[in-house]
Amino acid sequence: MAISQEALLGSSPVSRRNTSLKRIAIASFALVGVIGLIAVLSPSTVRVRFETLFSTRGPTASYTLTNVAKTPRSITGDLTLAPNTFGPFGNDVSKLRLEVSFNSNYRVRVRIFDPENERFEVPEYVVDTSAGAEDPLDHSLYDFSYTESPFSFTVRRKADGDVLFSTVGYPIFFSAQYVELSTSLPHQPNIYGLGERTREFRLDSNDKIYTIFAKDQMTPYDDGSGDSKQTYGSHPFYLDYRRSGNAHGVLLLNAHGMDISLRNDGLTYKTIGGVIDLFVFAGPEPDTVLKQYHKLIGLPSLPPYWALGFHQCRWGYDTLEKLQTVVQKFKDNKLPLDTIWNDIDYFDDFKDFTTDPKRFPLDKFKSFLDSIHADGLHYVPILDAGIAKRDDSASYQLGLEQNIYLMNPAGDKPLLAKVWPGYAVYPDFFHPNTSAYWTGQLAGLYESGVEFDGLWLDMNEVSNFCNGECVDETNKLRGGSAVVYPNGLDPENPPYVPGRAPLNEKTALMAAKHHGVLEYDVHNLFGFMESQVSSTYIREKLKKRPMIISRSTFAGHGRNGGHWLGDNRATYTDMFWSIPGIFNFQMFGIPLVGADVCGFAQDTNSELCSRWMALGSFYPFYRNHNHNESIPQEPYALGDTVLTVSRKFLRLRYSLLPFWYTQFALVSSNGGSVVQPLFFEFPQDLQLAQFDRQFMVGHSLLVSPVLEEGAKQLGVYLPAARWFDFYTGEEVGDSTQGELITVQTPIDHLPVHIRGGSVVPRHQIGASLSTAEARQMPLTLLVALDKEQRASGALFVDDGESLDTIDKDLYSFVNFVVADNTLTSIPLKVNYEPAVGQSLTSITIYGVNCPTAPTVQFNGRAIPAAFNSELNVLVVPLEPVAITAAFTMKWCDV
Repeated sequence: MAISQEALLGSSPVSRRNTSLKRIAIASFALVGVIGLIAVLSPSTVRVRFETLFSTRGPTASYTLTNVAKTPRSITGDLTLAPNTFGPFGNDVSKLRLEVSFNSNYRVRVRIFDPENERFEVPEYVVDTSAGAEDPLDHSLYDFSYTESPFSFTVRRKADGDVLFSTVGYPIFFSAQYVELSTSLPHQPNIYGLGERTREFRLDSNDKIYTIFAKDQMTPYDDGSGDSKQTYGSHPFYLDYRRSGNAHGVLLLNAHGMDISLRNDGLTYKTIGGVIDLFVFAGPEPDTVLKQYHKLIGLPSLPPYWALGFHQCRWGYDTLEKLQTVVQKFKDNKLPLDTIWNDIDYFDDFKDFTTDPKRFPLDKFKSFLDSIHADGLHYVPILDAGIAKRDDSASYQLGLEQNIYLMNPAGDKPLLAKVWPGYAVYPDFFHPNTSAYWTGQLAGLYESGVEFDGLWLDMNEVSNFCNGECVDETNKLRGGSAVVYPNGLDPENPPYVPGRAPLNEKTALMAAKHHGVLEYDVHNLFGFMESQVSSTYIREKLKKRPMIISRSTFAGHGRNGGHWLGDNRATYTDMFWSIPGIFNFQMFGIPLVGADVCGFAQDTNSELCSRWMALGSFYPFYRNHNHNESIPQEPYALGDTVLTVSRKFLRLRYSLLPFWYTQFALVSSNGGSVVQPLFFEFPQDLQLAQFDRQFMVGHSLLVSPVLEEGAKQLGVYLPAARWFDFYTGEEVGDSTQGELITVQTPIDHLPVHIRGGSVVPRHQIGASLSTAEARQMPLTLLVALDKEQRASGALFVDDGESLDTIDKDLYSFVNFVVADNTLTSIPLKVNYEPAVGQSLTSITIYGVNCPTAPTVQFNGRAIPAAFNSELNVLVVPLEPVAITAAFTMKWCDV
């Protein structure tokens, strides 16, 4: 299958990096408190009350559409609440405004809002809704229809008549603090997304409730019971994969806490604020849906090359000597390593922007970082969201002077929280002075000698060891608990509570004040805002390509950085959960994602860690990290088996870096996924809807990890295509229907298959122990031919670290095409010349079908080659050829 590179070839910038600030719309709400009532009810009564709330039965508000105006790109009108109709909580907004925008051939936007009262909406600098909104409308993929009374609307795909979103038969509720919008769905739908949570990829639709509200908790399994099992990120986007093989996407662009009720015939968004700002993406292919969605929220940034190497971390590297020892042991054991990380151990008494003067003396710390940088390695430290409330903290005192903290409900003091340093306060990233404050603190840390290469942003949901606000030293609540809000507002007690748990549980008070807006409105945006400011610092001050890994995320975060899946456990089940987690973040536009390899909490063991190090070598973000109370789990720390397996798969990872980097470049230019479920590539194979134990990397590699203890063999499903064993070239499948094969799985084997029709560029890594060294080594091509003896692939190369190389055309891009027993290299752009050592030195071809032993010509000259007639594998060594050069190579009867 050919890989699209249209965006890479354009002369204009193709990836949006919008950081312009626009005015934030402020919400005005009216609340009715019910938390106190619920607290005094029996558990069974609470259950009944919430089941009532989560049902679409009951009150049925009805709106009538009038004053309709139409243009080729829009429909507008007024919505009026019908007499004697009402929502479940009162305070219904009687007059609403409808705006339908036909943004492009594939995207329609439906916006319903209160024209009389401003309510908080996602700012344009978070998601620029104008992106693509003026694309041509020359062959629209959808139809939009509506009924005026009672008002409803339907979005339908033209080609097949499939209903993509329809409110027919459902009420629309729009009150001061509760907004509800529903759509019908086919029976037992295939719905994916709506994160973040830990569970299978396909969401259970049997009367389930999924909450979106950023929360610090240790990745509990979310069974859809609605009991606040969500985790760190907030992504109100879903993909709907239909039995036709087609797919479409839906985004409710709303930053407030919400529940999504998913039934076997419908879906309901229930949010506690904001407006209805709905986007429907017509697809119809699954990966096309993602590209359409990513164009709206912003294309993911291209990570630095070294970010795709191996990362080692542990909570417990509490002295500089331990960091030095880890780096040295990787060298001694010939284990590739690119980045050493620090958890909170390096802080002086857990205070951000500090280092412990005894355990990490700055002079020695700087010398260590200078030495690893000289070796081409990198360093990433952690930063927590809370600033220690200490009189001896310069960071805290400066924030007080600049008045940049999240304030208590009265607005007279910073909100008091508690995290690792004890009492703490939070920067308010909505305050106009906070960007300068935060970047100034980063600069102070960097200039002190801690010359970091990336940043790890943790605890930014935000996390709080108290619920809402802490009690201070005098055991009295800080601030004014008797604050009176407009229109009866009490953000701590909304009439509807997503997740069936107090909203301030393990986080800040919802009534806490940001600059011009409440925590209630922007809770889900903290991680995004912190990441954006941190990314900007690295870009503008350090002039480096940012490498940001954040725990909390929102739509559009991929423009700023990546994500790790949080605090998992050393179990086979958690290893499995990592795969659907990675699928979800590919959909959410955050392709640089991975799990803590070998598990964060609990003790791992040799077999589990061996299997996980193998699987992790095919994560987009590959990091081993664990808890300070667990046993060490560096690849050399668990015995010879883990060491041997780790060395094998680390070397495999580094050999495939040219392929990985090319996939990231394509996604950074076009959107889409680097790692994907099988149905993305084979949408007509409907049984793949629930497959989440195997995955594809790009269009070419099928990875089938061992996810059960003691497994000696594994059933591997091969979709309809020609497939080869990646390691040997043995043809193992060529089915038009798909087939299940059995693969033996000794501890050092991870089943990987290459799809016929692929060209995969690889490093010959030799003795390389870092990406810097690997980039100096020769390249090879691995070609796997399909049934028609065709294949295609691509190679993207740049310097791996400079800013905006795609936008500035500072790269080279080469297409490889195979047809008629001829491989042709087609340089489409040559604006970057790789190192001299990065020449092409061999080509291996799987599935050669020649009537006699093949002869080979390279650019018209006969050259020697080796042919394995049993496997039909042709190996062609080459005199070094520039990887950006045009060439042809012919085989068979030449």
